[in-house]
Amino acid sequence: MPASLRDQFQICSSVDQLEKFISLDVLPSEYGGKCPFKLGEAEEEVGLRTLVMKNNAAADVARAVST
Repeated sequence: MPASLRDQFQICSSVDQLEKFISLDVLPSEYGGKCPFKLGEAEEEVGLRTLVMKNNAAADVARAVST
């Protein structure tokens, strides 16, 4: 792994350390945060997943038509 990418990772051994990088307001409660949604269930995450699936389906159709 290139050093430029490796240097972007932080290993945290406690929620207090993690809070320096991620607000507890967006961290799901099962990981020690205050967000009421489980991982993957927040409105933004559901919307992004829907968009990715739609775009992937459109790309699959485009590939099928071009071959």
